[in-house]
Amino acid sequence: MALNVSRNVISDVLVLQVQGVGSGVEAATRFRDAARQGLDEGHRKIVLDFAQLTYQDSMFLGTLVETYAALKNMKGNLAIVNVSQRTMDLFKVTRLESCFQFFDTLSEGLEHFGAPQARTATPTPEK
Repeated sequence: MALNVSRNVISDVLVLQVQGVGSGVEAATRFRDAARQGLDEGHRKIVLDFAQLTYQDSMFLGTLVETYAALKNMKGNLAIVNVSQRTMDLFKVTRLESCFQFFDTLSEGLEHFGAPQARTATPTPEK
């Protein structure tokens, strides 16, 4: 299963819904491109929804750290929601859990940024 990144803007928060397997150059590039597009559009509040992320490798994690650093340099912030136990264990083993803010649900991640509750909306797939 390839990695897909869908996007949805709620209030002033960009939500990137990451689905599939985050492994390899293609997956890392797809994620990087989606995040960069959001930054280029001026988004400084990003929520990553990992509810449907089934696996990620070190290359994907590296891209995630790169995105986080770019966003911080632009005075932005990032939250990660719906993280599986396996993924959280990976963040802990790599000692990256202290770099990111994690929330159990999308609604909690949006509330962190002061955005309204998640509404039912059709996400726009990245091309």
